[in-house]
Order: sequence, then structure tokens, then C-alpha cells
Amino acid sequence: MNASNHLIQIWAFVYKNWIITKRSFFTLFEILFWPVVGFFSVGLLTVFLELDLNTRAFILTGIISMSVMQVCQIDVAYSLLYDVWAKSLKHTFIAPIHFVHLLSGPG
Repeated sequence: MNASNHLIQIWAFVYKNWIITKRSFFTLFEILFWPVVGFFSVGLLTVFLELDLNTRAFILTGIISMSVMQVCQIDVAYSLLYDVWAKSLKHTFIAPIHFVHLLSGPG
């Protein structure tokens, strides 16, 4: 299988998750709200602890990375959960795709 087929399969999951996410205000709000809350709360904690700038940058970079991972995990979980609710989970696992496509599509 060539690279363009892999990209098409990944894009199919991206498109499916985009359609699901844009219809649900709560999902979109949750994906955007909690990383912002984490960033500001940890940022204010670093100010309170009076850490130097390099340590603050290191910690805030870690928070941003953790938030990206959390959003990806939430997106994959919602994708599978919506498949379960729609009783179409078997279609996802029967499709001629690899697990990598499923994980890289929502993220």
C-alpha cells in the first residue's frame, strides 16, 4: 500500500471526527476549555513559587504537550464511544485499516 492510501485512510477518520465534533458544542467546549484552565493554573503556580524563566518555560512546555496528548486521547475515546452508541463499532474494526490510522486520524 502506498503513502497516498495511508493519508486517505487517516483523512477519513479526521473528517469523521470533525463532523462529530462540530455538531457537539459540549465536546468542542471540553476540548478547548480544560487545556486553557490547566495552562493558566500551572502558570500561576509557577509565578507563586517564583521559579526562574527557564524552569517556567520547561513546565509550561510540558503542560502544552500534556494538553495535546489529552485532547488526542479524548478525541479517540469519543470516536469509539460514538461508534458504540451508533452500533457501528464493528464497521470500524472490519474496515481495511490499521490501528495506526484509527489513532492518527483523530489526533
